[in-house]
Amino acid sequence: MVRNSRAALKLSLIQKYKLEKAYTYVYSTGFLSEGSALTQGAETIEEKNTFISHACPEQGARALLLTRKEEVPRAYSVLVLSETGIQEIELGEDFLDRENDPMLFSFGNSFGLIKAKKEIVYFTGDFSSPEIIQIKNGFLPFSKTLPENARERYFQTVSDGSLIPVCFEKDVYYGLSRCFALLDFDPVKKEAKWKCFSEIEKNAFTHHDERTKDAPKIDSLKIANDEFYAFTSGESTGSVNKWGMDYYALAKISPEGKVKEKLLESEQ
Repeated sequence: MVRNSRAALKLSLIQKYKLEKAYTYVYSTGFLSEGSALTQGAETIEEKNTFISHACPEQGARALLLTRKEEVPRAYSVLVLSETGIQEIELGEDFLDRENDPMLFSFGNSFGLIKAKKEIVYFTGDFSSPEIIQIKNGFLPFSKTLPENARERYFQTVSDGSLIPVCFEKDVYYGLSRCFALLDFDPVKKEAKWKCFSEIEKNAFTHHDERTKDAPKIDSLKIANDEFYAFTSGESTGSVNKWGMDYYALAKISPEGKVKEKLLESEQ
């Protein structure tokens, strides 16, 4: 419920464009610019401040929105919003996977979608002819980085480098995220590979629940200046209060999920 409410709120923010078509939700967002920094998502992490705040893009930047049209609910679209209008890129019904959500990311003035954990559909130029880049999952069949039961989720992530954090869910599936992986992406060589698969350690948080083995939920991830940040809204699957959290925290973490520093933590 919280996830859908947040997606609906993002959609309401673009109504000033007077959209000619009706869309369902905004599932994830990004910015395009002329720079070369990798920036997935419209949210940023500010230490000692709120985690979810809209980034301030450079002048002339274009915004990306991953959504679906109400008239074709089985097909995703990417909307490219600029000062001059909207460009719609239809992705087709094959992007609607029963188990995995597509994950949107941007790289300078290009962007990609991670599809079903196995490939990147990468858009450059005028976005009319995307490239398909396969993702390696380990070097040997018996040493895969991602487990078979991991399901990709499109929660917001941001990165200023070639490592892209991606949210996952495994074992029990509620449309949440309790795991993450790092995708090493080289747009020049057209190569991509999964580098790790981890959970955030729960014992580092004051209000963790020792009665369960559930790892903390992951709402947002960011990599900036070689530091890795995560925002969690606790461990509870259901809403225990109006915000749907039993606790919340913002922390610096390692690629293995170890909490290096807590920057913000709730009192309950």
